[in-house]
Amino acid sequence: FRGTAYHRALELIDFAGRPDERDEAWLRSQLNAMTSAGRLSGEQRQSIRIRDIADMVFSNLGFRMAEADRRHELYREAQFVMGVAVSALYPEVDSEETVLIQGIIDAYFEENGELILVDYKTDADAAGAIERHRPQLELYAQALAGITGLPVRERVLYLVRAGRAYQV
Repeated sequence: FRGTAYHRALELIDFAGRPDERDEAWLRSQLNAMTSAGRLSGEQRQSIRIRDIADMVFSNLGFRMAEADRRHELYREAQFVMGVAVSALYPEVDSEETVLIQGIIDAYFEENGELILVDYKTDADAAGAIERHRPQLELYAQALAGITGLPVRERVLYLVRAGRAYQV
């Protein structure tokens, strides 16, 4: 439940309006406005630890996302469907069949004609999370490159509870 709340908050936060300095009061007012507008439930709001969201929004990654948002080059909750060969997903299977993969990319943004893919997770164990989510980020990067025609320069896994971004 908390993961859904964090995802929703990060989908709605006004990165373009983010102050240059860490300001948890600004962030709290953002979350309260989301709740007042009915875009974030009261229960979701209560499950969000301000520090966790502030660590992300006011990180280097958050700064880059804010810059992209100001350029109108930050995209969130992007849905996609793509065909993938069964053998690409399961190398042990000898098949030429294609399966459809459907997903929602948490966020991506453009920097210098290349894309930065961002996926948020609430896993506590960084090492396990990176390996567990690597295949998902690889598929998302393929989909994003196919949809946009732009190369994906970075695949970033942001662990909300750890307060850190990892290159995958």
